[in-house]
Amino acid sequence: MDERAYSNLRDALIEFGAAWQKESMLPKSAVNLLVGLFSWVDSSSHLYSGEEAARIRQVAREIDMLIFEHIVPAEE
Repeated sequence: MDERAYSNLRDALIEFGAAWQKESMLPKSAVNLLVGLFSWVDSSSHLYSGEEAARIRQVAREIDMLIFEHIVPAEE
């Protein structure tokens, strides 16, 4: 797995969340991308085996958590 690419994606998700933090809605195109991101990454793990497949599935879960932590936080 390309850890640098994952790091860049992680940073981009956090920056995206910060940029839209004060808005009440996100652009539909962004929401469509975010909704599919977990399943796309998780599905790609089936192309690999062993530790690499496990790492990709872990990254999919981390991406899902990042989205809910930084982009779609629960109401306060």
